[in-house]
Amino acid sequence: MAIAATMAWAGTANAGLVIDPTGDAILGFETKLALNDDGSPNDLLFVTNVYVRFTEADDRLLLIGFAQIYTQNGSNFYQHPLGGATAPHSDLIPDFPSLAFDTFVTIGMKTNDGSDTTATDPAYADLGNKIVGGWYADRNSGQGDAGNYPLNPDGTYWILIAQLTVDNKPGNGLAGSMLVFWQEYPGAPVSGNEASLGIPTPGTLAFLGLAGLIGPRRRRRRD
Repeated sequence: MAIAATMAWAGTANAGLVIDPTGDAILGFETKLALNDDGSPNDLLFVTNVYVRFTEADDRLLLIGFAQIYTQNGSNFYQHPLGGATAPHSDLIPDFPSLAFDTFVTIGMKTNDGSDTTATDPAYADLGNKIVGGWYADRNSGQGDAGNYPLNPDGTYWILIAQLTVDNKPGNGLAGSMLVFWQEYPGAPVSGNEASLGIPTPGTLAFLGLAGLIGPRRRRRRD
């Protein structure tokens, strides 16, 4: 059974994107330790889900741009042989469970049932230990609309933008930055806010004694 830990940054919630006093977006994240069953010599994986947080159902995430995300000790991100740049296909996961822990970028989708419209821009690249570039989804798909996701206990909507997985080794924390492009409602002027990523190592999380159970997040479709 996977051991899970949940953590979220505190911050100031303004209408729209959750930002700090400097105007930078405050991301949320969930982390867990998961067993790898694909034959790799590394049995335990450190899986991090990264989210953009919004306060209003009408808020719309448009794209993530100019991202630079890297492992702090230079080791590579975990990539399942059947995975890709975007979310893995849901039909494959029952036969290949570790595919669910693949590293990928996304706008809202944890798995792809055939409807995922997430795409990467021409500058996107996974360099092994570093992810650069940007990604987006079709605006008409609803994947970037905050109201299509559950309202969390903290009063914000969380939209998944990446799953980042590394081997569970000392020093395997994550860091980086990106620009979050969004609208207060469809058709509103586009805003861009910088966001920083800083995630402790698995050992740090264990030291803090964080524990919890991460439940599945499902996208709700609009009629």
